[in-house]
Amino acid sequence: MNLTASLPGARRGHLKLSDEHGLSIVELLVGLSIAVGIAGLMGTFILQFFSATRFGADQMAVTSDIQTASLWLHRDVAEADDFAPGVSPVYGEFSAPQVGADRTYRYRYDSVNGHLVRDVYVGGSLSSSQVVARHIDQESDVAFVEAAGETRVTVTLTASRDDASLTQSLELALRVR
Repeated sequence: MNLTASLPGARRGHLKLSDEHGLSIVELLVGLSIAVGIAGLMGTFILQFFSATRFGADQMAVTSDIQTASLWLHRDVAEADDFAPGVSPVYGEFSAPQVGADRTYRYRYDSVNGHLVRDVYVGGSLSSSQVVARHIDQESDVAFVEAAGETRVTVTLTASRDDASLTQSLELALRVR
């Protein structure tokens, strides 16, 4: 079947509707400006998404650091019956009498890596070391303060990573002697 023969007003070999015209320059510019506007909005949304994701990861990292340090401190203090303040870079030591060999939990600042480190001494010899918080920018971001005449120690921790920062104070009670 010949398509040109079935359309009214069509000539042989040339198919053209009477109302059909090409795009005008105005229509082309309007279409192009709409496309550029949509692309700009999409770029803004994508940029905000990645910025929010990065900030969320930073916030999760500092929260995890504070939680991990808090868990280790609570565990060590539950066993300890004495606290001895330390001298820089050591914050202090928790002493825990054990059957066979006494344990000492020492917390110190690793200035090379910016970490809060927990060292375990058994019978006076270093048994293990563990990083309990990674994003400690300065030695002053952690403080151990013993309450005078009491069996309590207040530990203040500040962890920071890029734009995210979190500070928490812990009230820790030693075992009663």
